[in-house]
Amino acid sequence: MRHLHLAFAVANLETMVTQLT
Repeated sequence: MRHLHLAFAVANLETMVTQLT
């Protein structure tokens, strides 16, 4: 299930960016 992993990675990245800003 690569799609699920990709979606999770994108969500995690967004969360990281939100926390950083």
